[in-house]
Amino acid sequence: MTETLRAAETFPPGEFIREELKARGITERGFQVLLFSVGCAPVQVGACEFAAYVDAKGLILDADTAECLAKAFGTSAEYWINLDRAWQPEEYARYDARKEPT
Repeated sequence: MTETLRAAETFPPGEFIREELKARGITERGFQVLLFSVGCAPVQVGACEFAAYVDAKGLILDADTAECLAKAFGTSAEYWINLDRAWQPEEYARYDARKEPT
């Protein structure tokens, strides 16, 4: 018998941020303190605004932001890049095409 494979659900990285903060009982101010405590530049916006920024279609998550999130949540930068790549594959396809040597 052949098993049918289903694609994994994709969701924006900011959704993970919001869920993790809620599960950990971290406030918006606490999120700013958390990022600062792991050596990231102070964030001048709250967690909700930051999560919305991370979710913005058309904006690819940069390596510095991915590294900060990895330190804050105990994951890897690759986790965040892969999560963003799964969320908006068309943006990464354009980005990858621009990086190709001509």
